[in-house]
Amino acid sequence: MFRNDDFKAELLALIGTPPPLTTTTLREVGEHVKKQARVELPLPPLAASLTWNDPLWDEVAAPESHLLEAGEQGLQSKFCRLLNSAPSSMSFEFHDVHTAPSVCGNDLKPDTVMKLRGKPVCPLTTAAILDLKRQDGAYDNEKNVGQAVTYGRTFLQQLPSSLRNTVYVALTDLQRITLMRVSLPANGQLEVAMSTQLADVKSILLQLLSCTPASLRVQLPDLGPSLKITGFLGHGATSHVFQGTTSNGDEVAIKVPLARTLDHELEMLLALRGLIGVPSLAFDTLVKGAIVSTPVLQPLTLAAIWRGRLHLAVPALVSTFKEAHNLGFVNRDVRLSNLMTDTTASVLWPIDWGSATRVGLQQAPFEGTVHYASKAILEQVILEQLLQPGQHPSVRATPADDLESLVCTAFCVTHPDMQVELEKLPKHQLGDIVSWWQHTAWASRPAWTEALQAARDLDYTGVGVQLQRLLE
Repeated sequence: MFRNDDFKAELLALIGTPPPLTTTTLREVGEHVKKQARVELPLPPLAASLTWNDPLWDEVAAPESHLLEAGEQGLQSKFCRLLNSAPSSMSFEFHDVHTAPSVCGNDLKPDTVMKLRGKPVCPLTTAAILDLKRQDGAYDNEKNVGQAVTYGRTFLQQLPSSLRNTVYVALTDLQRITLMRVSLPANGQLEVAMSTQLADVKSILLQLLSCTPASLRVQLPDLGPSLKITGFLGHGATSHVFQGTTSNGDEVAIKVPLARTLDHELEMLLALRGLIGVPSLAFDTLVKGAIVSTPVLQPLTLAAIWRGRLHLAVPALVSTFKEAHNLGFVNRDVRLSNLMTDTTASVLWPIDWGSATRVGLQQAPFEGTVHYASKAILEQVILEQLLQPGQHPSVRATPADDLESLVCTAFCVTHPDMQVELEKLPKHQLGDIVSWWQHTAWASRPAWTEALQAARDLDYTGVGVQLQRLLE
C-alpha cells in the first residue's frame, strides 16, 4: 500500500512522462545519422500529367528567398497556402498539423503529414511526416535531423510492427529537401536511411503523393459502409483493435482478427451480455469478421489507478468475474493488457473473452496467459508437456485460476519494473515463471500472499478487499 502522499504525488508526476528531448540529445542523434552514407530512396517516377501549378512555388523556391518558419509571411503560412492548390487525384494528401499534437504523441508537433485522402489524421492513415525549416542554409543540420528521426521513432512506437515498421520523414526549407526512411522492426533496433539534399522540392513532394497505399503499408481494414476507422487502440497475438465510429456516430472499439475467427469470443460476449464490466456489442454479429463493441477503453496503468481512484472499482471487478463464473464461464486470459478502464475511470473492464471455457469442463486445449497464469495451470501444462511431448497441452481451468491471475495482474500494475522482468522470461520456460512468482514476487510480501491465498480459496470478498487495499 502507498501511504506517503508526497511520495505518491512525486511518482504520479513521473509516470508516463517521457524523458526530455534536449537540444544536446537531438544533436547527438543527428550526428550519428549524418555519419552514415547517403542513399537514394525509392519513389515512383513522376507522371508527366501530374502538376502542381502555383506561382507561390516560384516565390518560396527562389534562391534569394530567406524565409523564417513562423509568421504570416513565414514558410509554414506559405506552405499552407500551397496545399490549397495541391493535386487532388492521388490516394494521399498533405495536411497541416503544426498547431496541435497529431501523429507523434502529445509532446511532439511536426508541421505537416501526408495521409490517406479524406481520412482522419492518425498514425494509421499517415504515410509521411514533413517538417519545415527556415531558409538559412542549414535546414538539415544535426539538431533538425535528430528531431526528424525522433518524430519517426515516436510515430512507429504507436503501432505494432505487424501493421507498420517504416515511415518517411522529410526536412525541407522548400528550396531543398532531405528524405529519411525511419524503420523500427520487431527487434526494436531503429534504422535510418537518409538521402542527399534534393533540389526539386515540388517534384519530390509530387512523387511522395504518387505512392500507392500498399507500397507504404498504409491500408485500413475493409469493414464496409457501417463502420469508419478513426484510430488504433492496441494489439495482441491474434488481433488488432481499432477505434471507430458507426454510421450513427457512435464511438466503438473494433477487434479485427489476424488469423483465427472471433466466433467463439462473440458467443461469450453474447452470453455475458449485461454484466457490469463486460463490453457491450454494438452489433450482435461479426462485421466482416470483426467484433464491434462499446465503450472505447483506455489501458490500465498505475497512473490511471491513482488518478481515477480505481482501487475503489476493484470489488466490482471481482464481482464481474464472480457473476461470469456463476453463469458457467472461466476467462482463462486475465492479464494486464486485457484489463482496461473507461474515460470516466470508474469501471475496470476485462475485455478479452476469446479464451473462455465452461466451468467444470474436464480439460480444454491450453490458451491464454502464461506469465500471469495460476500456479495450478502452469503445473498442469508442465506435466502435460512431460507426458505428451510435442502435443498441445490440455488443462482444466477453474474460477480460482481467474482470481489468481487477477492478483498477479494487480501485482504487476503496481510494480511496473518487475512486470518488465517477468515478461522477459521466455514463454516456454514455464518452470522459470513458476519460480519467479514464488521466489521473486511473493517472497517477503505478506499482504500479497494473503490476496493470493484468498484467490486460491475462491474467496471473492477476500480478493476484492485485499486488492483494494494494495492498490490504494
